[in-house]
Amino acid sequence: IGAVWPAALVFAVVWLATAAITRFSSLASLAATLVTFVYLFVTGGPFVAPVAAIMSAVLFWMHRENIRRLVAGTESKIGAKG
Repeated sequence: IGAVWPAALVFAVVWLATAAITRFSSLASLAATLVTFVYLFVTGGPFVAPVAAIMSAVLFWMHRENIRRLVAGTESKIGAKG
């Protein structure tokens, strides 16, 4: 975060906006990761872009069950009682 603080700000803004609109934490995380990756790819240079790609791929892999639930319409929303 300290090395590329604007990317952290981009992530936070996108996450908050997506979470506020959809109330899905997992969707907010995926959207923020994708937008932040694009931001880092465009502005980060030759070292940052590959690292961001790996981190983004790992995050999407770790969220694969959440993605399945989002597609199926069974993912729980923020604030929903379980």
